[in-house]
Amino acid sequence: MIEREAPGISASPRTAELPQLLRLIAARHAGVLNVSDLAADAQLPRTSALRYLDVLEALFLIVRIPAWAANLSQREIRAPKVYLTDPGLAGYLRRAGITTLLRPEIARGADGPIIEGFVLAELLRQASAAPDPPELAHYRDRDTTEIDIIVESPDGRVAAIEVKAGPVPRQRRCVTWSRSATGSAPASPPAWCCTADRKAPGSATASSASRSAPCGPDPRRT
Repeated sequence: MIEREAPGISASPRTAELPQLLRLIAARHAGVLNVSDLAADAQLPRTSALRYLDVLEALFLIVRIPAWAANLSQREIRAPKVYLTDPGLAGYLRRAGITTLLRPEIARGADGPIIEGFVLAELLRQASAAPDPPELAHYRDRDTTEIDIIVESPDGRVAAIEVKAGPVPRQRRCVTWSRSATGSAPASPPAWCCTADRKAPGSATASSASRSAPCGPDPRRT
């Protein structure tokens, strides 16, 4: 695909270097993108790495999610996160198949990013069909407080999503972020935490189960 489609996007792509760059991006899947480090690992000039990132994104192989900030100018200067658009491809390039992902002792930390990439892919798919699509971003402050995915609607409503490869979501982090970022506690659940269990409770098989839970007061108890 790269050899066939890349020449139609860039005037002078060195297609032989793009697969290596894609593998290096897979190693950074769902992580904050440091272009200088990526270029150094790929042994490319930074300007070339930036151009190749544009090519891979135009081919819908990767997507860069900007950083969220209340100040619009700050959003433009903060580093984005980078994902492979296909979680299956990300797992393949990280040598993390389904058998590996179901065993955390051998997953070597690949399970969390792969699941986060799957959630992001679903959000992008649903947003593309929305009449007023929301913007997707990530959050990280100078105190290294991080939120995996921020969803901001056109009317300014903001939701925080944490994705974890485990049964217990860190709800307190989302709620704390929502209060500090907006200056007050918003009405309705301010955040959603998504988790993925490697084994469904009560199941004798290794099949996974996914759940979502609102962060904040349970409306059924109020």
